[in-house]
Amino acid sequence: MTQRASETVASGWQALMDALDGIPEERMTERGAAGDWSVKDLLGHIAFWDSCTVERLENQISDAPQEVDDGEVDFEALNQEQHALRQNQPLSDAIAEMERTHEQLVALLTRIPDVSPEEIKGNTFGHYAEHTRDILAWRERAGI
Repeated sequence: MTQRASETVASGWQALMDALDGIPEERMTERGAAGDWSVKDLLGHIAFWDSCTVERLENQISDAPQEVDDGEVDFEALNQEQHALRQNQPLSDAIAEMERTHEQLVALLTRIPDVSPEEIKGNTFGHYAEHTRDILAWRERAGI
């Protein structure tokens, strides 16, 4: 039996939360968690990509046309643009944004249970796993 998208997302999210657990607030803004990015930067990054999935799923529910084909997106430029927009965001706001967008995602997956996990993997649980690895490696290097 194939796991539902909501279950796969929940499992990936929990692994990410476990990786974040116990990191002191004052260390969340240190550079180096993923390249030059801090853990706080990663939180905003994850929130942004969750929000993209939320928007895509909302459009799917309302039969609205999808605005951009993923093949046309310069992901690196988009990531850098979103990173710059969040540079001065306080840690508490980054955490709140990430939690809020994730709650929206979970609510949508409950409303549309037939979403294929593969359809959302890149922006959700696959993405969480990538940055969970980054955070765990950084914690190891930083002795946290």
